Amino acid sequence: MMHLSPVPSNEDLATHYQQASILHGIGSSDIFLAAINDPVRLDYAQQIIQWICDKAPTTLEFLQSGFCIDVGCNCGWFMNAARERGIRSIGIELDDVLCAYNKEYIGCEMFCGMFEDTPPQFEQSASLIVLNDTLEHHASPLGSLETCYRMTKPGGIVFVNVPNALFWKAQHDIESWEWFESDHLMYFNESSIRKAFEICGFKDIVTDTHDWGNNQIMLSNAGIDPTPQMFEYIYNHRMREKLWCAGRRAE
Repeated sequence: MMHLSPVPSNEDLATHYQQASILHGIGSSDIFLAAINDPVRLDYAQQIIQWICDKAPTTLEFLQSGFCIDVGCNCGWFMNAARERGIRSIGIELDDVLCAYNKEYIGCEMFCGMFEDTPPQFEQSASLIVLNDTLEHHASPLGSLETCYRMTKPGGIVFVNVPNALFWKAQHDIESWEWFESDHLMYFNESSIRKAFEICGFKDIVTDTHDWGNNQIMLSNAGIDPTPQMFEYIYNHRMREKLWCAGRRAE
């Protein structure tokens, strides 16, 4: 696992992400609405939900029986997709603007604050907790996963989607990798994310790697011939761009 040094304090991170709508360029309602209805993101979210049902494994009925906590929900694209599948969501964000937009346009409950400060009435209640492009921003990933464990009900699922430190582009030229950012504090591979889940007590842990960008274009831009053999090497060596991991709280 790679990490930024020194790691910022929670106070510094809170100050930084209270301006998330500005940082991500979604400060207006028009841009927010375009983001939550982006077909690429919605399709990606549906892929995640289906993967959780197939691989975790769990059932859509179980996910619908409780609620989903979307940690660092940003513009709410996952919650919007979950709503289409009948899953009620609660979003957690630090930015007041994003909290207000998610309440207004998705109709979900929001907690505006740090994840570890989530009110105790949510403990042992969530059927699903998702951290999409979120865990890498946390100063203490283990602390965040421990909070996830506390918030899930027995049999509940925690899903994490992070940049894959073994992505071929990160290995080839990390400075050119779009996910190599100053506010990404931690980088995981399949081994390190699985170990983190194990330490926090999760069972039935599954991992996978997935594409996000267009590998053919990225390979060509990097001066690498995008041959079928190269794609086979990337897939077989788990070098795709995003890393997915899910674990279950013991019943």
